[in-house]
Amino acid sequence: MADDALPGHELVWLDKEGVVRGRFRLTTDEVIVGRGGDCDWVLPDPSVSTHHCRMSLSGEVLRIQDAGSTNGTFVNGERVGEAAVVAGQSFRLGSIELRLVRATTAGTAGLRLGVVPGLAAARVPGELEDGNGHDAGHDAGVAEPFPDLVCRTCGARMDPESVRRYRGGRGEVVYGCLKCGGTCGPAKVEPAAVRPGTLGGLLREAFGYPLRGDARKLLVLGWVVFAVLDGLRGYLEFLMGLSRGLAPLFLMVYVPVALVATGYYLACLQGVLQASANGEDRMPDWPEVMTFWDEIVRPFLRFTATVGLMLGPGLMVQRMGFVTVGFGLMLLGMFVLPMALLAVGLTESLGALSPVRLFSGIAAMPWAYLATCAVLFGLLLVMGVMRLGLAWIGIPVLPEVVGSGVTLYGGCVGARAFGSVYHRHRRALGWFRV
Repeated sequence: MADDALPGHELVWLDKEGVVRGRFRLTTDEVIVGRGGDCDWVLPDPSVSTHHCRMSLSGEVLRIQDAGSTNGTFVNGERVGEAAVVAGQSFRLGSIELRLVRATTAGTAGLRLGVVPGLAAARVPGELEDGNGHDAGHDAGVAEPFPDLVCRTCGARMDPESVRRYRGGRGEVVYGCLKCGGTCGPAKVEPAAVRPGTLGGLLREAFGYPLRGDARKLLVLGWVVFAVLDGLRGYLEFLMGLSRGLAPLFLMVYVPVALVATGYYLACLQGVLQASANGEDRMPDWPEVMTFWDEIVRPFLRFTATVGLMLGPGLMVQRMGFVTVGFGLMLLGMFVLPMALLAVGLTESLGALSPVRLFSGIAAMPWAYLATCAVLFGLLLVMGVMRLGLAWIGIPVLPEVVGSGVTLYGGCVGARAFGSVYHRHRRALGWFRV
């Protein structure tokens, strides 16, 4: 890059406590930001896609183009495909908050939100100012009581250092959250982002997670989508059982339908897992299918390969005639499988299946892992029994239509439980430390 071109702006990466974790000096060249090692700026966080977005600086404006990321790019709390921000504005890549600021030579160690060099002088269009360029109502001589506010997007309780004031479309004062860019309103209740303090409370919270607030709408919407896909798959299975001569023709339709249903289901659960692992309490939107390969095929292949690598050795040893040894390897694979799915779901890479990573992860949280596995296997047992009961009734397609909602709910609970347990023990695991 040409380091002498417009060196006056940089991006800062702020964690949830407002501490600067990294910064990147911008020039007029286009940069790619993501988790991949070939990106211009690497953000090693599971919520960031391998190639998350493209950015280019033009004068005082930073133009952002999402590159089909899984967890999205957000400006002012809205998911965007393309957007422009100016100095002082924040935006999110997945759950990572970035802010465009005017560059400074001062060090960033220990910086906290609201005192980033150059930020205090930065103005966003629409911000309240008086004739001298100061925030209206925020001068030192004005003793204005600060209202009791909470962010409607991230749930954080606001203080004077964590908000900016803007003029709304009708001239009213609007408060914006500096942490996530969302709109603030009166705090009628305590923020819902307070997590249970015990493991039991954390697991109980997972059962209510898909039924809370806007998550109910997502659950119903997902149920409709998966009911259609699973119903079509069940109907094709019924037709193939009746018409064996036409089985190859039905198979040509059945395989793509089953792939789409399974792949998208896994992509949805991965979104819940990653959001929960990053400490988010709001259920993420279902992923937008930008590319069939990235959003459908890859999650399916990663899941299939993970299950195969965990259970395959035991099956192979059994086929070789060593039944007892093979059965032992099967049990070991089943025991490690949930940790393997957690690691692959967070990293989106089969490279996470290192035995050292998996067994050290289990050792770092043994009781939490065992309890969460018990919840997961209990959910699988209940879902299996329910599907068998519906199949016993003998009505075609009914097991798929009804069972799809139960399966989606159970999957969200399991993904939430494992993501929350990871978030609780992330320091001990140390998987994604910078």
